[in-house]
Amino acid sequence: MKNNKSAGLLLILFGSLYLVLQILSQLNILVLDFWDLWPLTTIAIGIAFEAIYYGTKKYPGFLIPGGIFTTIGLLHLFEVITHWQFAGYTWPIYILSVAIGFYHHHVVTKEQWSKVIGIIFFILFSFNTFIVATILFNGLISFNLAFSIIIIIVGFLLILKNKKEEH
Repeated sequence: MKNNKSAGLLLILFGSLYLVLQILSQLNILVLDFWDLWPLTTIAIGIAFEAIYYGTKKYPGFLIPGGIFTTIGLLHLFEVITHWQFAGYTWPIYILSVAIGFYHHHVVTKEQWSKVIGIIFFILFSFNTFIVATILFNGLISFNLAFSIIIIIVGFLLILKNKKEEH
C-alpha cells in the first residue's frame, strides 16, 4: 500500500512538471520538447535512492548515489534548458555531485569517513572551479596570486581551528 502511494505521488509530481513545461512551451516562455526532459529520469533515480532510505530508515548508503544522481539530473536539466551553452563552465559540478552524496550521508549518519570523502571531493570541485574561473576571467587573476591567497586563507583557518580546540 505504501509503495503504491509513493509511486502515485511520484507520477503526479512528474505529470505536473511535464504539464507546466508544456504550458510554458505553448506560451513561448520556455520551449522544450518531450525528449528534452530526459534529465527527469536521472532525477527520478536519485529521488528513488533517497526514498529508499527515508522510507525505511535503513540502508543509509543509498543516500550517496541519491545525492549524486539528483545533482547530476538537475545539472543536465539546466544544461538542456540553456541548450548546453554553459557546459564548458559547469563541468566541475559533476565532481560536486559526489561531494554532495557523501556529505549527505555524513549529515544523516554522522560517520566521519563519508565526511572526509565529501570534503576531498569538495576540495577537488573548488580547485576545478577556480581553474574555470581563471579561464573565464581571461588572466585577470594570475594563478600565482590566487595560490598565494589560498595558502593564506588555509593558514588562517588552521589558526582559528587551534584556537577553537584550546577553549
